[in-house]
Amino acid sequence: MSAMHSVYVLDANDRIASVNDVWRAFAVENGAPELADGVLGQSLWSYVAGAEVEAIYRVLFERVRGGRTVTVPYACDAPARTRQFELVLSPREAGAIACVTRVVGEQDRPPVSLLDVRAPRTDEFLRMCSWCKRVLLDDWVSAEDAVRRLDIFAGGPVPQITHGICPPCTARMVAEWDYPQAANE
Repeated sequence: MSAMHSVYVLDANDRIASVNDVWRAFAVENGAPELADGVLGQSLWSYVAGAEVEAIYRVLFERVRGGRTVTVPYACDAPARTRQFELVLSPREAGAIACVTRVVGEQDRPPVSLLDVRAPRTDEFLRMCSWCKRVLLDDWVSAEDAVRRLDIFAGGPVPQITHGICPPCTARMVAEWDYPQAANE
């Protein structure tokens, strides 16, 4: 595996057993130095937001522990940068799962206050897709479009974010875990 890949390993009980140096550097670079080693021994589920997201991950982990390697595209938006990733989940001995992430694209952008964890928040909630980072308004839109449509200005209070999965990402995940079953029947 390339040194440019972030790697963590889950044990059979979904606890984070190890992380590589790229993981540590990414945590520090993204303002979460406590995650550099503070995640070791912790349950992955304490870091997963949303019941829908957890349910899909549990199905994916079941497939991986059954011998499949699963690849999941996703996005990770920071206030001033958008990134596209690919997560490869592969089986290891004793029910462990290797989780390898690589950046497949990234782009700087003007800061989006909605994505800044330090921004003051209102009591309102917006739902964000945990995979593609689109926001649900009357349809699923980019964070930038949500800010424009809601007239959210930098520095002012912004809605809180709750997580879920948009229909296109749900369909992609279902296709990922259903395709091999159908092909083997």
